[in-house]
Amino acid sequence: MAFRNKARLYSYQEAANPVRPGLSEPIGLCQWPASIHGPGPTALIPLEPGPEQGLVSGATSPALAAAFLRIKAGESLPLTAPWASAVFYVLSGSGELSASLGGEELQIPWGKGDAFVLPPVASPLLRASSDALLYAVHDGPLLAYLGVLPGAPRFGPALYAAADLEQKLQAVAADPSAAKANRVSILLGHEDLPSTRTVSHTLWAMLGIVPAGAVQPPHRHQSVALDLIIDCSPGAHTLTGPQLDANGLILNPKRVDWEPGGSFLTPPGWWHSHVNPSGEPARLLPVQDAGLHSYLRSLDIQFR
Repeated sequence: MAFRNKARLYSYQEAANPVRPGLSEPIGLCQWPASIHGPGPTALIPLEPGPEQGLVSGATSPALAAAFLRIKAGESLPLTAPWASAVFYVLSGSGELSASLGGEELQIPWGKGDAFVLPPVASPLLRASSDALLYAVHDGPLLAYLGVLPGAPRFGPALYAAADLEQKLQAVAADPSAAKANRVSILLGHEDLPSTRTVSHTLWAMLGIVPAGAVQPPHRHQSVALDLIIDCSPGAHTLTGPQLDANGLILNPKRVDWEPGGSFLTPPGWWHSHVNPSGEPARLLPVQDAGLHSYLRSLDIQFR
């Protein structure tokens, strides 16, 4: 009968929506300035919202962990967190990733503007041939919550070369339909994942341009968005909030001002609109847990 000591019973009203302060803490808007990865020694710099969001150490959202990876020329940075998938974007510098996968040795060269995605690998190590800064997001917190270790890879490693990304992005931007599109962007897909068209089975990644003078209509989704600002001029910003007004605009929006190398988190279900009143186009790279949501059919993306 001792097993009955673990059992708990709640009324529907008590437990139907546990996302509230004191239980499952709501995910709030967070922002990290570029100064957190300024000059310094080789280091992994985690993006942590703080204890008020009820997340485990190192987590940026319930399912994801994001970090900047600063590596000095000639030095290496080992990556120790277990993941089922991890995506990287190179902000500056060059180098090589080495790891082991299924008994085979991997060597992936990378440089500024490249992106790459990895399944679970053994002994991943980043070596820099010049001072480098990378942005990385992985799904380790999701594995920790499930109480599991990475299993067999669901996809193979892939490199998205900067030249290929730029060529495709410019082609999308030059299409006449881009003037009416909610987003001028490309999605990083994977040959092994045709049904979700995502960069991994849990992660989604987009490289986008917000044209000069653009005011994007609001949209929302149930995945958490971890946005990296690659480049922008002063004035570019995001407006975000949980509700729309009668005119389809964000009600009492919070404003997130952009800066190159800065990052911010958009909570699940919040409407958001990117605005660029400057005279230059701005670029961003959002990474989300939308691969998982797409598989669960729970992404619920909506446009105003």
